[in-house]
Amino acid sequence: MVSLAEERAPLKQVAVIHPTMPLGADDLAEKVRSFVSNGIVLRVGFGPMLGAYVGPGTMGIAMQREET
Repeated sequence: MVSLAEERAPLKQVAVIHPTMPLGADDLAEKVRSFVSNGIVLRVGFGPMLGAYVGPGTMGIAMQREET
């Protein structure tokens, strides 16, 4: 995910999405922070409905690229 974010940089917004791993989400957020123009990375939890399908420990990122 970090490589994917780096390939698409500069990024306008990034959110790290997780069900039950706030510490892992914090670590991933720190790794992608340098690719975000304002340095802000949101951490967003998803609910049990999606969590039932993807399972514990799943994380992802959502990105919006800067317009160039």
